[in-house]
Amino acid sequence: MRYPFARFQNILLAARKENPDPELETCEEVLSYIAEKSVSGHEVRITDLIMLQVFGTGPTVHRKCNLLTERGYLGFEISKTDKRVKILALTKNGHKHLANRSKDMLQAINETA
Repeated sequence: MRYPFARFQNILLAARKENPDPELETCEEVLSYIAEKSVSGHEVRITDLIMLQVFGTGPTVHRKCNLLTERGYLGFEISKTDKRVKILALTKNGHKHLANRSKDMLQAINETA
């Protein structure tokens, strides 16, 4: 019997093998979350990520966002409703990174089929 969850885990393992930057791996979940929220028209602040309590503690979330910013995948925009608020936003490189990782994921799916 094939278990969908087991297959999903094997796809994730195969995709991780293709990751050229293991240090970034723990930050990709943050990048992916911001991308998905942005597509649906939602703004994401660092405090939003911290309050979710799924990406780590406050310092961990800040470290992940700083690494993504240093790598050129994440930037900040000023909120349209409150000029004091910084909104997290993917850069062109951030979108490109997720597109490349999506290709890796599709390849991993085909390899584990």
